[in-house]
Amino acid sequence: MKNLVLLILLYPILINAQDKKIIELQNKYFDEAGSELTHLKIKSAFTYYRFAYDLLPGTELGKKSLKLSDSLKIILRKNLITDIEGNWEIKIFNKLRTESDKKFYDKLGRFLRITKDSIFYFTKKRKLRRNKPSKRMKITFCELMNYFPSYSDFIHPDNKIWHYRSDSTGNKLIILDYGKIENDRKNRTGNISHPSGYTYNRIK
Repeated sequence: MKNLVLLILLYPILINAQDKKIIELQNKYFDEAGSELTHLKIKSAFTYYRFAYDLLPGTELGKKSLKLSDSLKIILRKNLITDIEGNWEIKIFNKLRTESDKKFYDKLGRFLRITKDSIFYFTKKRKLRRNKPSKRMKITFCELMNYFPSYSDFIHPDNKIWHYRSDSTGNKLIILDYGKIENDRKNRTGNISHPSGYTYNRIK
């Protein structure tokens, strides 16, 4: 009984201590974001601001963090589109031995043309040259965050989420399967631990 009474008396103190730690961590993330931004590390700043928001969304600092992360997200997305615009050919790492192998590499398209607002898919290089795509997809960014903040997830028509990024040279495009949007459109499943994906080389 004494232990129970002691626990009841200590509970508010423990909760307050925990809240204080969360507030301190939020402040730390916010300050880290500002420091990264000073050094023009926009990606890191975006991530830290988003972490600060996720910790305590309802606080003034949380709201400010969301506003800043959203502003950086717009910049990062514009930069991403600029980086991945152009024509791309899929890189096939192994010989296609089975029909299953062929279907795997045909899933997203052997050739891509990415513009500011769309992705065009081509089955053959000559069709790419003649601009005769098999299909077109309007670029739609996924606004739902997963475990780690992201600005470069695209939603495909089948509700699959694919993560797009280019390498430092700008000549390699990596597209990774990051899960899908649930039917309610309010949640997403994650597939980040071991995502399957595709690599494309830029056609110059």
